[in-house]
Parts: sequence; C-alpha cells; structure tokens
Amino acid sequence: MGASPEFPQKEIERLTSKLREREEEIREKDHEIERLKTKLSKKENKNASERFKKKIIDLEKEILSLKEENQLLREEIDKMNIEKNQMQNEILEMKDNMKNQDQEIKDLRTEQSNQQIATFDKIKSLEKKISNDDLVYIGEIAYKFCKSAYIFVMGISSYKDYHPYNMERMEQYIEKIEDDSQKNQTVRKWDELKRKVGWSWEMGVTLSQLRKDRNDAAHPKNLDKETAKKAIDDLKKKKKLKGETAEPKVHRIVDIWFDMQAEGVFAK
Repeated sequence: MGASPEFPQKEIERLTSKLREREEEIREKDHEIERLKTKLSKKENKNASERFKKKIIDLEKEILSLKEENQLLREEIDKMNIEKNQMQNEILEMKDNMKNQDQEIKDLRTEQSNQQIATFDKIKSLEKKISNDDLVYIGEIAYKFCKSAYIFVMGISSYKDYHPYNMERMEQYIEKIEDDSQKNQTVRKWDELKRKVGWSWEMGVTLSQLRKDRNDAAHPKNLDKETAKKAIDDLKKKKKLKGETAEPKVHRIVDIWFDMQAEGVFAK
C-alpha cells in the first residue's frame, strides 16, 4: 500500500505543469525580442523603430513578471513537497509501530501454553491497545484527508498547523475570502474536489466521527498511578527512556502529578 498522499501530489503536478508553461512562454518572448531587435537594426524609419523599441520594452516587462510568478510557484511547490514528505514519514512510522505490536501479540501467544493465565490479561490489554492504534491510524488518515483537501482548495499559503480544518465547513472558509477573483478561483477548486471525491454530507459526518474516535483513543481519560508505573517499566525495557526523558525524571513527573491530584491542586 503506497503512503503517498494524493491531494498534495496532484497539486504539485498541477503547479509544475503551470511552471513549465510559463517557462515556455518566457522562451517565446525572448525569441520575439531577438526577432524585433534584428528588425530594429535594419529599420531606417524612425516611427517604425520607436514602435519596435516600445514592443521590446513591453516584452521585457512581461518576462520579468513571469519570472517573478515562477519564483512564487517554485516556492509553493517546495512547501508542498516538504508537506508531502512529512505526511509520508508519519504514516510509515505509524505502520512500523503497528507491525511491531502485531509481532508482540504473536510472541505472547507462543508463550501462552506455559503461561496461559498470566499471559491472557496481557494479550487482552495489548489487543485493546492495537484496537486503539487502529482508530488512531484510520483517524489520522481522516485528519490528513481534511488537511489535504483544505490545501487543495485554499492553497498551502493559508494553511496553519494544528488547526482542525473540516471539509463540511469549506464553504464557510471560502466565504471569508475578500478578494473576488481569489474567491471565484477557490470556488472552482472546491467544485473540482467535490467531483473528484464524490463529496456528500454523509462523507463529512464520517470524517468528523473518525477524527473524534482518533482523539478519544489517543488521549485516555482515566489515568492511574499503577498503569503509569507499568508504562514507564515497559518504556525502560524498550530503551525508550534516555536523556531529557530518562527514567528518574519521568518517575518524578508522574509522582508529582498524582501527589498534586491527591492534594486537590491539580484537577482529576
């Protein structure tokens, strides 16, 4: 299964095509300038010469404008490539974590014949964690779906990290655009996206629910000290605690947290 996000890649291809078209337009205008300069050197009529000079100046201004627009396009393409690579790395990391957890379950089941009772609870606990990870994984896709859709329609320049963009509110985002030309262009992009994905209100509800399930799975509400200590022990065995998150430092944070709760300083 490929991890490449569809929307950023499609937008990169569109911008790259647009960039090539403008570069070709620049080359054509350069050729036109050379042709006019050749004619200008042969003209003795003053009026004709002035017309050619004016035409050359106009073409040079057009070329300069196109080059500036191309630079902006290149910058936008670079930003989208960075965004795409980040999304790919995040999804690959999540898939690797799930593979490791699947292997843990297989290893536990191999030991079950000798440690059946002791292992049973651990397997169930790990399977519940896998279930939560599945919700987080699918919910992450829903989150990136909405994020990529927003970038496709509104452009990456208006995107802000950690903002909970919702596709069902896309028309509200568009309505806030003050420039009429930009708004019309964005409406066309939104219509194009709706056709591509077969957009419906039900799809928006599904995306919102998946994102809610993801948040619920990723942020457990009931915390207890025993489970926290066990989590620290598991991380220690996996050699995940070092440097600024060394085991003693993490233990101290956990102890302070529950002590402050017991004293009523921190809310439960």
